[in-house]
Amino acid sequence: MSEQIIKQKIQIPQEETPSSIDDGTTIVKNITTKTNHYLKELVENISERVHSSINSLQIINSLQQITHAYELPSFALTDDDLFAPITDKFLGDYSLKEIYYGLDKYGIKKELEARGYKDIIVNLDTSDYFVHKLCVTDKSLFSNSMIKNYNGQFLIDLFVRKKEFILSDFKTYQLLRRIESFHNEKFKDKQIEKIKYVDGFGASEIYKFMEHQLNDKYLLSLIEWICMQDPRSEFSKDKPQFPGQNHPGLRLGKKAGNLLISMAVHKGWDGLTNVPEHFHNAYVYHMLHYTFLNPAFQAYFDCLCDSLADDLRIHGLSAVSWAFCNGHVKNRNDEIEIWNPEEQIYPVSSKLRLYLDSRDYKRFYNIFYKRGYQVSIDWENAKEIWKFSLNHKFSEDAKHFGEDKPEDDKPKDIFHNEMVLLKTL
Repeated sequence: MSEQIIKQKIQIPQEETPSSIDDGTTIVKNITTKTNHYLKELVENISERVHSSINSLQIINSLQQITHAYELPSFALTDDDLFAPITDKFLGDYSLKEIYYGLDKYGIKKELEARGYKDIIVNLDTSDYFVHKLCVTDKSLFSNSMIKNYNGQFLIDLFVRKKEFILSDFKTYQLLRRIESFHNEKFKDKQIEKIKYVDGFGASEIYKFMEHQLNDKYLLSLIEWICMQDPRSEFSKDKPQFPGQNHPGLRLGKKAGNLLISMAVHKGWDGLTNVPEHFHNAYVYHMLHYTFLNPAFQAYFDCLCDSLADDLRIHGLSAVSWAFCNGHVKNRNDEIEIWNPEEQIYPVSSKLRLYLDSRDYKRFYNIFYKRGYQVSIDWENAKEIWKFSLNHKFSEDAKHFGEDKPEDDKPKDIFHNEMVLLKTL
């Protein structure tokens, strides 16, 4: 067999074929060259992997500096986590009959009847393990014209979750940890960058205070969503639309709030909580004696209300809330003030009341309140929200904006009756 045929069968490239099969020196030289090449690649690969592992460990170490104080919830899944419990009771405690009784006892049924809703229906949806849903409607809303519009089919829509909280479950605590990290320049976060009421040092002091005070477990009723509306009513100059509304409110905020509080008290829960989506939601809950879990944020909220007192008096809560939504609220640096809410708490148990009444909570509140955080509304460039103002002359005739008005034209104080504000619920 020829040398050329042998080369083809063993597939040796021409350039790697030794000039003579018997030339041992050439073979040894090629083996040495290839061995050095492979060893070099192996060393480079190992070095790259070592550097990658070191970088990963550095990242993990940085993350541990943030999470070392967290009491993280267990990630073990039980059968109850995987399968929704079979229950007909709202939040596992209240039957449909008891819900009807509560609506009657707290005057909600009577108010609905006065508005012409005399055949109410209560529907409970307890199929979801986490969030239970309660819907109050009326048979009259299921006419041919109304049934096509989902938003017109209910009077009260409520999503509530009963949850046992530890400190790390609260959005407030998570935000404070992120604020501290942001100001220490470890991480960049566009959301945190917009938060101006507290710096990294202040955030650190507050969350450490919370770790010391809130080291227990708390069974809370978390109000995920609540909407109360009158589908037959229409918005007007005296009943302007609020952000998130499709129809005017029922003015049942206080009664509905008392019903939810009584449910928590009766079953021995620690309290109620919510994260107010809009500024007006926080204002209404504040009037129902909810307090922000974070003393610095409570001080910040009170400073906002102080700064905007004249705007609230002249234009009303709806217009001010729209100003936040549309970016017309500015801070001292002429930056847009973003509404970035935290948890409000209504304490039922003594351990939550003691926290909110504690000397340190009040001390932190006073420190941040005395800073006098101030904002203002740029009404001149907010023409799209003028229609929501309770100052009728202002909303009808833009050219009068900023002019002095006769005494008789000055708007009346809208806060003479807190139910004017509670209509948002």
